[in-house]
Amino acid sequence: MTVDQIRFALDYMEANYSSAMDAEAYGLANAFLAKIDRLREQLVQAIRAEDPHTTESDIRYFENN
Repeated sequence: MTVDQIRFALDYMEANYSSAMDAEAYGLANAFLAKIDRLREQLVQAIRAEDPHTTESDIRYFENN
């Protein structure tokens, strides 16, 4: 996936997580949270592949994670 695709997927999964929490569907929310964590890891890897001088903390700061 490209960086932009990962960002889009993160936005989508975060909205789903929020909806699941609002509906008190905690098991589903936990599943979305696990996917969000994997997408964040993918995002870090994708950005670092493009610019190996960028640190993970830089990415977390600028991606608001």
